[in-house]
Amino acid sequence: MPEIIESLGKIKGKQGYYAKFRCSCGKEFVSRIRPSRPVKSCGCLVGSPKHRLSCSKEYRTWIAMKQRCGNPSNCNYKNYGSRGITYCKRWAVFENFLEDMGPKPEGLSLDRIDNDGNYEPRNCRWADNTVQVCNRRTSRNIRYEGKTQTATEWFRELKISNATFYRQLNKGLTAQEIFDKYKKT
Repeated sequence: MPEIIESLGKIKGKQGYYAKFRCSCGKEFVSRIRPSRPVKSCGCLVGSPKHRLSCSKEYRTWIAMKQRCGNPSNCNYKNYGSRGITYCKRWAVFENFLEDMGPKPEGLSLDRIDNDGNYEPRNCRWADNTVQVCNRRTSRNIRYEGKTQTATEWFRELKISNATFYRQLNKGLTAQEIFDKYKKT
């Protein structure tokens, strides 16, 4: 049960009296005081009270994954569920997802290694935005000097901005000519 930290009284434009609470999970929040409906949590108990992680970034990631794969009303369903992308049976339970993936590192998000594969332990990782951009279906792969990489990876390696690359591509130069021009020797 949350403890009241500070009484805030009436809040302009709202009915009733409010207080600042500290939840048992440690989060502070503001809520209306109603004797008929005592405050039980900051919201962390919504969903699965047994793990008490319903407000965690891992839980939100898990919910978003399930929605993309299984809810036709989700705006991203067309790129996942309608393409046949699903999640493994084990990951239908949040605790299993968390056990397999571990805590979500700061600045990273859930990424499928094989873009056409399902969400499952051997096909998922926590990845930064650069890795995610290179792993899209729309990423352009370019072969140069016997090596194939995405355009983004080449830009980083050869220190070329994508704007420069595409501007020169639009002028009629080939990727090979552009890379030769900017290659550091």
